[in-house]
Amino acid sequence: MDRKKVLEKLLKLEMREACVIKIYEKTFSEIHDADILNQIKNICQDHEEHKENLYLLCEELQESIVSEYPDVHVPYFKDIVLGSGVNQILQALLANEKIMNSLYAELFNLNLSEDVYAQIENNYDDEQDHVSYIEEILLIMSEGSAIVKGPFKN
Repeated sequence: MDRKKVLEKLLKLEMREACVIKIYEKTFSEIHDADILNQIKNICQDHEEHKENLYLLCEELQESIVSEYPDVHVPYFKDIVLGSGVNQILQALLANEKIMNSLYAELFNLNLSEDVYAQIENNYDDEQDHVSYIEEILLIMSEGSAIVKGPFKN
């Protein structure tokens, strides 16, 4: 396992998770459907857990690396525009989740230790669930379902 390369990727993901958490938190006041808001908060909680898990993995790897922190660049992510409507907010969240999926998928190409692989696989599964959930809500909204009509500002 190339520890420095793995550490760099994990740090990028950890920083990305922190950014995504902030974006999710901004959506809380914009979503008025209690069920969807609860699910969005659950997704945010998943990201907080991912960030903590990644932090611990980075800490573990760093102990065996004597050199300084690698130069880490966080990829661009889509911010939300408050007041832009739930559809646009969910589209931005979906775009971010897809980026997170690709960042996690990149790690599977590296030679990871079993414990790192297991954690990445668990986080990746969560990320795929996030994409599926947001896509499902967007589909329901596009069909004009009563489930999401009314409480949303569209």
